[in-house]
Amino acid sequence: MIKNIIFDLGGVIYDIDYHKTIDAFGLLGIDQAEFLYSQAQQTPLFDNYEIGAISTEQFIYELKAALNKEIPDSLIIQAWNALLLGVPAHRLDFLLQLKEQYATYLLSNTNELHIRQIDQELREMNAGSLSNYFNEVYLSFELGMRKPHKETFIEVVDRLALDPNETLFIDDSSQHLIGANQAGLHTYHHISGDIVDVFPKLV
Repeated sequence: MIKNIIFDLGGVIYDIDYHKTIDAFGLLGIDQAEFLYSQAQQTPLFDNYEIGAISTEQFIYELKAALNKEIPDSLIIQAWNALLLGVPAHRLDFLLQLKEQYATYLLSNTNELHIRQIDQELREMNAGSLSNYFNEVYLSFELGMRKPHKETFIEVVDRLALDPNETLFIDDSSQHLIGANQAGLHTYHHISGDIVDVFPKLV
């Protein structure tokens, strides 16, 4: 019986489109942007930023070095955030209702710039912050670990003292489910539709 639910953020709760960031980088002159950054595979620069190994300032500096030309930081940030499309209010309402029935958690591979933008959008919606909608929030750049590594899931489960057999992990990236399965979690690959509509079939 499922008692705990761990959600991914982008592609499950929050709408994203990686191609918008790839295209925005291309417009700024980064060649082979799709190779540099994609949902399935990232260069060490992006990985390091997502685990908090480098600062936002260092990340922007490295991206500008890759461009090999002077571009305002604001345009770099705008391109990096282009993939962020938003979260509909009904999905936030769903999370609040779900939190009354289950212990709910967030585990996201993300970074400081994206979270800044998401927090700003939530404030503009008068929706508070991400922590309002989950019992606990784990972000890779704060955790110092990222999916799909099995150790990341074990760390979160251990911190929360969860029984993996009572815990469901939901993610839109298939490679992340492998690590979750290795850690003993139940998993669901969310690939289409609104999670609000899909969820009743999962538990």
